[in-house]
Amino acid sequence: MKILLAVSVLCFFLFILINLSATSVFAQKLEAIPVNDNSELTFEIAVPLPARVIEGYWIEAHVILKNVSQKPVKICTLWSRAGHVWMDNYRVNFYPDDKWIDYPPKNFAEKFIALAPDESFTFQTKIHYVPEQVRNQHLTVSSDFYISKKFAKHYSTWSGLIKAKTVTINIE
Repeated sequence: MKILLAVSVLCFFLFILINLSATSVFAQKLEAIPVNDNSELTFEIAVPLPARVIEGYWIEAHVILKNVSQKPVKICTLWSRAGHVWMDNYRVNFYPDDKWIDYPPKNFAEKFIALAPDESFTFQTKIHYVPEQVRNQHLTVSSDFYISKKFAKHYSTWSGLIKAKTVTINIE
């Protein structure tokens, strides 16, 4: 019985270690990249109010990229996302995957747009909400949008890292 308990505890800690290390490696990779300060794009998370939990674990949201420069800015509109919920916080990162350079998805060429000056691109997303990990009736959301230099060079897009302003969502 003691062996079963020891193995269960070990498996639990390995599970936690694997999940935290994958998230922290991605976060460290992003933190090492300087935030884009050339002000070509802005990045925002918008949550319709009142925020309602749907399907038990999701909150609908919109991500908005806006060209604030005086010239067109080419971006990829197909993104991977990495998210992590912990206590009252949710962090999500949006990025086109560098593996698409060698293995582009079907119809990938259609996933690029050039935003004209003052033009925005909005897409729907869902924020992962875990009631058991939220102590209060609010969730703080932080997010980044990132395109690597390697991806940008290959597809002639904008590159950089933009951090959205943190949003606090009151949950009904």
